[in-house]
Amino acid sequence: MNSSELLPIYNETLYSIPSKSIAITKKIGNFGRKVLAVVNATDWDPQNEIFLEKILCSCNLSPNDYLILVIAKEANVFEIINLNLPDCLFLFDIQLDSDFFKSGKPLYKPFTMNRIKIVLADSLQELSASKEKRLLLWNEAIKPLFKI
Repeated sequence: MNSSELLPIYNETLYSIPSKSIAITKKIGNFGRKVLAVVNATDWDPQNEIFLEKILCSCNLSPNDYLILVIAKEANVFEIINLNLPDCLFLFDIQLDSDFFKSGKPLYKPFTMNRIKIVLADSLQELSASKEKRLLLWNEAIKPLFKI
């Protein structure tokens, strides 16, 4: 049998995730320890940038260890995850839920999905304004994840 006799049996795509523009507004850091923080673009300003860097430093991380991505809220988080393949993922005011996946996970409670440790959190603005939410992030997420 020669190659001209071989015909593809099935060449249609069975399922594809509808691609929304990732629209990465800003990238900060080097991603050395594979920690990814994703922030809603509407929540990004110089004060929140400093606040997030303090949060990540409290995890014993340097700017060489993490990557911060500022994206549109409606961007497809799964595309971002697949592009970066982090070990640890913080989502600040970004929903993991989509048309085909409902996580149903509470905020500040780390969970693992495909070997990625994920933390869902409120916006940086809400975190900076609420001591209770900062304590939840620290006690429920950061301390167990980074064994502090």
